[in-house]
Amino acid sequence: MAEKKLEDLIPDIYEIIQDGKNFSDDSIRRLAQTLAVTIKTRWAPRTERPNSFYIRPSNYGQPLRKLWFDSKVKDTQKKFTPKQLLNFFHGDMYEDILLWLAKEAGHKVEQEQGQVELEGLKGSMDAKIDGVVVDVKTTSMMSKFSGDGLLAPEGDPFGYLYQIALYSQADEDKAFAETENDAAFLAADKKGDLALLYLDNMEVPDARARVRKVRK
Repeated sequence: MAEKKLEDLIPDIYEIIQDGKNFSDDSIRRLAQTLAVTIKTRWAPRTERPNSFYIRPSNYGQPLRKLWFDSKVKDTQKKFTPKQLLNFFHGDMYEDILLWLAKEAGHKVEQEQGQVELEGLKGSMDAKIDGVVVDVKTTSMMSKFSGDGLLAPEGDPFGYLYQIALYSQADEDKAFAETENDAAFLAADKKGDLALLYLDNMEVPDARARVRKVRK
């Protein structure tokens, strides 16, 4: 069997969805266990603390002024609504299923929720697929993940590029000028559209320098 390439990921996933497949019982059990952990984690009892703000991979790429204000707001003043929490849950479940489908399509999926650390900032990547660090996103704006959407000026208010940069550069653990790892976003929306945005290492920002700047 020929080695799979990342650029074939979406056609391969669509092929399974279109034609179906005889999944093994072990594969179905693994997916069920993954989904069960997601449900248990996402809907665990929520405890309130005065202010639990901290710098993390998912927010350190956001505008510095926004982060400063976020750090001053009490948790009780920034609760997520039930609709928002349900949307986050949907994204988590979609991610689990897409990574499972990638494996079923014959792609090499490893380091799922793999722990990484850069400049003391810890996080977990979604996975590496065919040797490339991949961050799975569910979105209502697929245009961000096609063409120059995220790379355009003001095109990345949520700091997605810095997030994937941290995962990629922490995985390689080299100075920024010496990094070689590419990275990619696998994006999905609720209409069934999938997009793969492949970034070479020249398009990925310096995560280490950003962490230091945000901390300061």
